[in-house]
Amino acid sequence: MNLEREGEAEDRRTAELAATQRRRLLENAVGDPIVIANEFAEIRVVCVREHGCCQIRQR
Repeated sequence: MNLEREGEAEDRRTAELAATQRRRLLENAVGDPIVIANEFAEIRVVCVREHGCCQIRQR
């Protein structure tokens, strides 16, 4: 018996696509990530070179 919730396969494909896109973006990272944090949260930002320009991406 295989228990699977509705939409699980679609969620898996979407997650795999997002992971592939993230890896591709991080391959073009420029420099070290910037870490912005306080006592409640932490975020890492990285500069990514894409299509001849640089974009800031949350890591």
